[in-house]
Amino acid sequence: MLFTFPVKVRPHSVGNSEHKFEMTFEPDIDLFAMRSELQEAAEEALAETTRNKDKVSTAKGRGPHCTINFGTSEIGKYRLQITLNGVLADPQNAENAVVCAIGSLLHSKRSISDGA
Repeated sequence: MLFTFPVKVRPHSVGNSEHKFEMTFEPDIDLFAMRSELQEAAEEALAETTRNKDKVSTAKGRGPHCTINFGTSEIGKYRLQITLNGVLADPQNAENAVVCAIGSLLHSKRSISDGA
């Protein structure tokens, strides 16, 4: 797994932010087939991180949420661009929670496919 620094944080309406970061992986498992599992793991981690801290919902009436965009790098690695949207009291903590959830899920799938 390769990690990058946050891409950017752009303020929206009062308190809302869009926090983007990327994760890059060697293509040893099919990340594309795991789209819903990855999204669910990321949303659960974000909800757990923000449950007691961020009571204000976003402009769309929804609490903090994330989106995952899939792609590949120039050398054939999988790249996930993750965007955390909403009111985040601690974006770094939210990012770490999402990264850990996704990384843990991928490592567990890799262990299963390796026969461990």
